[in-house]
Amino acid sequence: MPLTDQELLRICDWEPYRADWPVNRNSIDDNIRARYGGLISALHDSSLLRVHQTQDGGMSNYLEFWCRPTNVPDGEAVAEILLCVCLCAPVAAYCESPQVTIPDMSGTGFLDEDSLNQTRSPSLREAEAFIRQVLVEAEVELLDKSELLKLLPAGIVLNFSLMVANPKQGLVYEGLFQFSD
Repeated sequence: MPLTDQELLRICDWEPYRADWPVNRNSIDDNIRARYGGLISALHDSSLLRVHQTQDGGMSNYLEFWCRPTNVPDGEAVAEILLCVCLCAPVAAYCESPQVTIPDMSGTGFLDEDSLNQTRSPSLREAEAFIRQVLVEAEVELLDKSELLKLLPAGIVLNFSLMVANPKQGLVYEGLFQFSD
């Protein structure tokens, strides 16, 4: 589902990508739980994953989950899956965490462009398949890597994004997943 320039503009303004999209970041009752409650519960209730949610839409236009396999012994460092789900459209992206993490702490960093929507570590394969299934059941689409890495159309100005951490600005995934402080 490639997004049109108009849809991207709306998303970058933290508005619903289409008039019939139920989540509206600019409303008091933004419907996040109504639209994404099943996805959130499925991730948190999974016996395959330990999930730490670091973005809930309060200061962002997306949900962010750090997902760690439960079969890794406590105290052992391991890569995680970083999952980002846009609130303004039914799209998501994930990657293998660019840094190893330790139990009970979320990872650091943002989506790794080299591993968008894929993992490299065999220890993450089962978790990756589960996350993909949860997204299908929630009717959330993983955009193709080529779509995520396209430049945003001219004239789209991002709210505070990752300008300090990420020198490349103006890519579609940066508009889909923004935060403010």
